[in-house]
Amino acid sequence: MKSPNQRMSSSREEILKSIRSTINRRGDSLGKAPDFERPVYQEPVGSLKEKFIIELEALKGEVICVKTTDDLAPALSDYLQENNLTKVFCYNPEVLQLLKNDVKLSSEDQFINMEVCITACDLLMARTGSIMVSTSETDGRDSFVFPPTHIVVAKESQLVFDFEDGLAGLQTKNGGELPSLITTITGQSRTADIEKTLILGAHGPKKIVVYLIEQ
Repeated sequence: MKSPNQRMSSSREEILKSIRSTINRRGDSLGKAPDFERPVYQEPVGSLKEKFIIELEALKGEVICVKTTDDLAPALSDYLQENNLTKVFCYNPEVLQLLKNDVKLSSEDQFINMEVCITACDLLMARTGSIMVSTSETDGRDSFVFPPTHIVVAKESQLVFDFEDGLAGLQTKNGGELPSLITTITGQSRTADIEKTLILGAHGPKKIVVYLIEQ
């Protein structure tokens, strides 16, 4: 009669034998090893601009294209008038230069009643229709989360494909370093926590509008 140790050793050998046999049988069916150098996501068929517009509009966002920087202020002014938006704020020096005197901005004491904030961004990511912002911009964190309508001013040259490209671009922009805070905005804020009902603007802007300058 086998001792307990002998029986345990025999059982162990049977298990290992079974594992080896399974590995040998499956060896051919496993195929080649994955190519880890290959891109994870398929490149868009059209342009980055087309992909970004499709993805952001699928998230209920809006993209308005203008030809040049000179076209921005008149187009923005018309948009604000058409939507009856009067309490408008902007803190970014570069964007303020583009707005000139065509867009009337509210005074600081009206901040609590803000309807719109116009900001810049670091980059636009086409694959997900996302907007990348960071502390390298001078808009302030409130500008991205407080207003019911968030208007982003960007140039077509700021489009990249995905988040990895965005990080690389942001690092290049900041002399090889990354900012202390990086945020991606993908559509307006939303939640379905309550009875699975989708609520837009639950903890941030209800509307996202991107003005994309082509040149």
